[in-house]
Parts: sequence; C-alpha cells; structure tokens
Amino acid sequence: MHPKVEAILKQRKEEEKAVGLEKRNELFKKLGLYTEKEVSPSEGYDRMVWAGNRPIYYKWEMCEVSDDEYNEILKYAKVDLKEQSETPEKKQFTPIEIEDNGEDYIMKFAKVWLILLIICAICIFIAGIAASNVLFGFNWLMFLCYVAGCAITIFVGFFTYFILKVYTSISRKSSAIYQLLRTR
Repeated sequence: MHPKVEAILKQRKEEEKAVGLEKRNELFKKLGLYTEKEVSPSEGYDRMVWAGNRPIYYKWEMCEVSDDEYNEILKYAKVDLKEQSETPEKKQFTPIEIEDNGEDYIMKFAKVWLILLIICAICIFIAGIAASNVLFGFNWLMFLCYVAGCAITIFVGFFTYFILKVYTSISRKSSAIYQLLRTR
C-alpha cells in the first residue's frame, strides 16, 4: 500500500475512533455511568460547586467497560432513551448545568433604572419650565439650570447603566456576583 494512502486511512480511523469515543462518553453521561473526581481548575473540570467560600472542581471519569458490556448497554440504552423521548413532560437531568449568576437580573435592573431616570428627568424638566414660567415668568437662567439638571440626571443614569454592564461582564467570568447575591 502506498504510504500516503496508508496515512489517510490511519487518520480516518483515528477520527472515527474519536467520534465513537465522544458518542460513548455522551451516552455514559446521559445514563450516569461516571464518577466524579475532585481536581484543580488547571487540570480542566466538568462541574464546579461552591462549598462555603471556595469552589470545588470535579472532573468526570467514565466507567470502564468491555466491548461486550458496551454493546449490551447500547442495546438497553436505546430502549431507555426511546422511553424518555416519549414522555416530554419529564425533564431529563443533564450534568452540564448553566449556572445563573444573577447577571441578567442586574442588567434588567440597570435598564429599568436608566429608563426611569430619563423619564423623571424629562418630567421634571417640563414641569419645572411650566411652573417657573407661571410663577416667575420666563427666565433664561432658570431654563438653562433645568436643562443642566436634566442632563446631569440622564448622565448619572447612563453612567450607572454602563458601570453595571461592565461589572456583569466581569462577573460572568469570575462568578463573584453569584456569591454576593446568594442568600447565606
């Protein structure tokens, strides 16, 4: 056999083996055929749990099975997976969980805060101009003070919004906000 053909066949077999191993690991995860081992974060981890003030990292180790055992598992797993797909009201547990760190709630709060400050600034501006016009007559200095006050209020709203936006983007990576917002 030509060396190039042999190299291509070898590469394809390795790719096929890697895909088969990935499918096997996914099936084992769905069936819960794994154990968790505590590891350091530098080794890579599949799940993180907070214990007190420190995180604990876990890596999954798939159960070792022979080819016959794996074929037996495949035979019965197909039946189990079909039964699970027939009952859609049951939510299937997936080990990979997306942790809600509260960033969405903070961003919603920031948007509401910004909108309320803008509305308040506009309402106070209109009411102030109308009231000062009736009480004191039109005065350019008072008009400019209302404009400056409204501009400062809107600036504070945008400043708060962007500070919270930066803070939540940082906390997505560090998950520190989750610890601050979590009830103890």
